[in-house]
Amino acid sequence: MKMTDNQDIQSPIPQNVELKVQGSTTLRKAQLRGGVLYCPVADKWTLQGQAGWNLVTVDRGNPWSVQVEFFEPLEEGYTIEVTPTSTGNLVVSSAHVLCATQDGFQVLIDTPDNLQSNKVGFNFSVQGIKKQIVPDDRTIAPDKLIEDINAINNILTHEAEYGMITLMCSASINSQTTHKKELEEQTKNLAEFKKQLDGNSVDDEIKNIESLIQKTEARIIRLEKLIKSSKYWDSAHNFGKMWGNYCSTTQSMELGGRYIPLCTGGGPGIMAAAALGAREQYAQVIGIDSVFGNDNHHNLEDDFSIYSNARLRCNDFAIRESALINYSHVILFWPGGYGTSWEAFETLSKLQTDHLRRRRTKVLFVHPEFWIPFYDFTKHLEKMGTINGLTDRIKLPDVDDQDSDEFYVGEIVKDENEAFEKTVNFIKQLYRQNQLELR
Repeated sequence: MKMTDNQDIQSPIPQNVELKVQGSTTLRKAQLRGGVLYCPVADKWTLQGQAGWNLVTVDRGNPWSVQVEFFEPLEEGYTIEVTPTSTGNLVVSSAHVLCATQDGFQVLIDTPDNLQSNKVGFNFSVQGIKKQIVPDDRTIAPDKLIEDINAINNILTHEAEYGMITLMCSASINSQTTHKKELEEQTKNLAEFKKQLDGNSVDDEIKNIESLIQKTEARIIRLEKLIKSSKYWDSAHNFGKMWGNYCSTTQSMELGGRYIPLCTGGGPGIMAAAALGAREQYAQVIGIDSVFGNDNHHNLEDDFSIYSNARLRCNDFAIRESALINYSHVILFWPGGYGTSWEAFETLSKLQTDHLRRRRTKVLFVHPEFWIPFYDFTKHLEKMGTINGLTDRIKLPDVDDQDSDEFYVGEIVKDENEAFEKTVNFIKQLYRQNQLELR
């Protein structure tokens, strides 16, 4: 069987294409090697080589067409080398790359007429750059952990010698103006997608447009919820301004020359709100964030991280969380999602197990209407006997506040004003008791 003439057939993409990379080249480099073989007896394709790709479609036309799919999309300009392979006495004369996209590539194989018990296929090698940061989620790399630990120790030794206060919160909740602007854009996009769908008879295009409509409708629903939650962005911004003003005016005098900066997770949303508020008062702000799989390595000249004038990006998510928690005297929780909930439980677990000292660590959950369901869940844990109902509780004023502070691992406060007042008073108390240090 000979390969038919096809104007769309392309020669293999050249190997020496210059790849321009933004952000972390180490994390975004992609190198895939593999091979596929077809066994006619079993009517089965065998895959060999590295993980990270899959065989998704095969068309046994004239010539054969085989589609390889990447698990992680690649930037345009990646290089491919394809080599035809076969077993027995058969010879596959050619294998050409067709339609290379960010999601994979197609290979056309010149397949012999009589396969019998022989196998045919091809080997390939791909080198390129992943379109987004993809952390390694299957290994714990000691060298990266050591890098993070040393970097954290270095920045906090210089910028938070006497500890810090940390604000944990949502990366998704922004100002009402920001959310309304995006809602307007998404509403326009939805109308355009629906317009494109009307009268379209191409199945693949219809499927793609319907998927875009579904995603856009889900985004609009979420934006409507985020607009209502934007009051928490304002709240954190106000807290940042109050703490920033305190740092820039009376803090040094009240703490014997010591400085306790604000620290956030270095990200967008409420984190950026608090950092912005403090920087507006010319205060120091530390931002410790991490590499995430759903972002591009941020451009520090034009994004939220500019609000943190001392900033560190960790390789490991867990090390980053430990830094945010372990170096803090007061840990404040504003509304958030999975990440904030993880941080809350990690903090409470460390207090419960004495990895943090209760006498020098205060945990505040700001805005009762958000955190009462969390409080109810801890009461459920207490009811089931999985936490100590005497010493591991969260204080809810006017509901469960009859004992002294030593019996509680956290406290719910009504707003940013009460959070600021309790934070300042606790820091002053630590100073009076000679505990304003990181030992």
